[in-house]
Amino acid sequence: MADRGNPSSMRATGAPSVKQSSFGQKEQQRQRVRIRFRKIGDLRWIGHRDLVRAIERVFRRTGVKLVFSEGYHPKPRMTFPSALPLGIEGWNEVAEIVVAESIDPAGLLAALNSNSVEGLEFVEGYQLPPSAPKPQLKSCVYRCTLEPEIGDRVTSWLRQYELSSGWPVQHGPKSQFLDLKQHVYDIFVDEYGLCVTLRPSELGGPTIREVLTSLGLSDYEKDGGLIVRANVLLADEEKAPASGEGPG
Repeated sequence: MADRGNPSSMRATGAPSVKQSSFGQKEQQRQRVRIRFRKIGDLRWIGHRDLVRAIERVFRRTGVKLVFSEGYHPKPRMTFPSALPLGIEGWNEVAEIVVAESIDPAGLLAALNSNSVEGLEFVEGYQLPPSAPKPQLKSCVYRCTLEPEIGDRVTSWLRQYELSSGWPVQHGPKSQFLDLKQHVYDIFVDEYGLCVTLRPSELGGPTIREVLTSLGLSDYEKDGGLIVRANVLLADEEKAPASGEGPG
């Protein structure tokens, strides 16, 4: 993922661990850090709250001081624009964390990985300016591998989808219907399988599992398929790939 020209962009470059570097020079200088991470393998079966606690523990192991909320039950200042659904792998998830000291970004990323657990990998991060707005979710990109014959069947479904004026998808516990065409930025089948760029459910869109059901793939996971959220796109980072402009 591009570093967006930020001189403090950080990647895992073999930098010294936090215990070997001088993080805590200015403990009162708060910094907002946006990190990108992977949640893969068996870790996909832990829920969002457990994931938040796991990331908090990793930060504590590094020795980096976090900023906490006020009140009777203070919690770390951590923001996740979109919670990853249970059972789905995330290859480029995003979180924003406020730390209570001046840090070396490259050293922080290396320290997080050296203190992390299996299935939780930190892949990128950078500091945000104090004036930066809160992260605004734009879209999510999902990937599903398909066997050739299933890929052909889905391709046939997508031809019908493209020719239709609307494509109903059943949504939510009350089984209301949404028009899939109003919530999908892009959908296609390539050599890697199905790719869907979707308006997130947090913004009123259907879930990826509801999309799969509408395409005749309700048993995709039961049959051993793995859903991957390949990317979480934020409004201040890049424009979501779209067929035209996508949902209005």
